[in-house]
Amino acid sequence: MTSPLPDPVGRVKRGDWLFDLSLAIIGATAVLAPYLGVVALYADLDTVQLVVACLVGLALFAGLVWRRSHPLFFLVWTLLLVAVHTIVVPLPFSGLVTVPVAIHAVTRFTVGRVKWPALALGVVAAVACPLRWYFIHTRTDELLVVAILGIVSFLGVVLAAYAVGRRGSDLALQRQQSEEAALERQRCDLEVEASDQRAADLESRAALADDLHDGLAHAISLILVQAEEAKALVTTHPAQAVRSLDAISGTGRETLAELRRVVRVMRSEDVDEASSLSPTPTLDDISQLVDDAAAELTVSGDAVEVDDSLGLTIYRIVQEALTNVMTHAGPDANPQVCLDWGADDVEISVTNDPTDFEGPQNSNGQGLDTMAARVAAVDGMMETGPTDEGGFRVWACLPYAWGDPIDPADPDQDEPSTDSETDPESD
Repeated sequence: MTSPLPDPVGRVKRGDWLFDLSLAIIGATAVLAPYLGVVALYADLDTVQLVVACLVGLALFAGLVWRRSHPLFFLVWTLLLVAVHTIVVPLPFSGLVTVPVAIHAVTRFTVGRVKWPALALGVVAAVACPLRWYFIHTRTDELLVVAILGIVSFLGVVLAAYAVGRRGSDLALQRQQSEEAALERQRCDLEVEASDQRAADLESRAALADDLHDGLAHAISLILVQAEEAKALVTTHPAQAVRSLDAISGTGRETLAELRRVVRVMRSEDVDEASSLSPTPTLDDISQLVDDAAAELTVSGDAVEVDDSLGLTIYRIVQEALTNVMTHAGPDANPQVCLDWGADDVEISVTNDPTDFEGPQNSNGQGLDTMAARVAAVDGMMETGPTDEGGFRVWACLPYAWGDPIDPADPDQDEPSTDSETDPESD
């Protein structure tokens, strides 16, 4: 259970400490001093009793200064001093007002099972003090009535002090619990926000990694194709072999620069900065992509101005398809790229001729899976597989406008066909 206790000793608020000090001074001057004056003038007390009444009164009111920081000690202190006064001085005592104050302090500033014992001690004091003064004087009916009225009044004050302190304790506990709940909600909101930010960062970095992978894979595949071509021409056509080697050198430098950019991207802690380090290709770059792969580009229909996301998807599909051609079909595959701009969508077709080139034998179909994921993200369709002539074909149809990505669990939606199990040319 959360405790509404105040700060430990030495950390009580300065304003509260000054209030309790003022309360002690007012009690000693406005309550104790008049009482002692009346007792000294009119009561038949000896010197010892008068000194005890004075010292006990001062000690009781002085204890008010630590009623917040040490409420249990203040209660014990008060009850002991009241007991001393009751035993030594045969007169009612104005310092009894500190008893309900002590009950209130214990009830308000402590938690646990000390509240009820404190109330019980206050009730005992409320009953014992009037009875003590009744029995040490001549027991008359009038004095009995006064004792009973004193007991009732004292009990009422003690119970009222307990009720007020209990209410204050409950309110303080509720306020503290509300504050803790608000802080917990704020902490949870911050954690959710941080988690969402981390997820967004990871998603952005994954997209960057895919783009960088596509670019590097294409460049390396181009180097391999050019190297195979140079090896085939070095004995028969040395001049052409030199040109191929020059092309390899240029592509290698570009690839090295791209690798350095990848390293900077991966080391960057700022996703926006990482995105700026990774240039985004556009539709205008497809012609250079086709030229580098020694492919043929055919465009039909009127080109449509599409958004950057769709343009990047078109570029990556062409790039990945050409990379697969160079990797699995070799330099003699004669790749052909067709872009057919329709009224509502654009069709992409990348085909290659059959060759005797033996590509990698441990293909896992990741390239085609990546293309299929890109197509599905824009509600498109894709088909891959061998051609009638023995080559290979990648076909995709991408709409200019799309909504939610295709849900594979929904039979009413068209799903992209990848046919990757029978594909010998996926990387």
